[in-house]
Amino acid sequence: MKNLHFLIILFCIPFVSISQNEIVEFKYSENGVRIERKVIILDGNDSNKTKEELILFSDHEKNIKVFPNPVTNYLKFEINGYDIIQSLEYQILTLEGSLVKSGTLNSGDEIQLEQLSTGVYFFTLFINSERKAWKIIKK
Repeated sequence: MKNLHFLIILFCIPFVSISQNEIVEFKYSENGVRIERKVIILDGNDSNKTKEELILFSDHEKNIKVFPNPVTNYLKFEINGYDIIQSLEYQILTLEGSLVKSGTLNSGDEIQLEQLSTGVYFFTLFINSERKAWKIIKK
């Protein structure tokens, strides 16, 4: 068993040395959410020159706020960080998955929820090809 551990360590050493030529950078939003991960692979001859930069995750300033939650009569939302919004649709589902309400919106619209019974619902917003979902509480 000790020989197996030694072999595993021996085979892992070359992989560790390869990663010394990489720099990983992270960017965070004001709220502490990671918005970007960049891997920079350095040229082996000159550490000042980069050979390749790869952005693995980027979500610059895309921010959607849904409020108030709990909601009594009107649900509001704010959308920031999208260059163009081609389509904006929503769905409200019960916890069992039944569709209660849906429609098309414009930025800044409010959704009337006075007719909904008190309870917990799923609110889904479709922006262009993206889907974002929240759990909302109706008082």
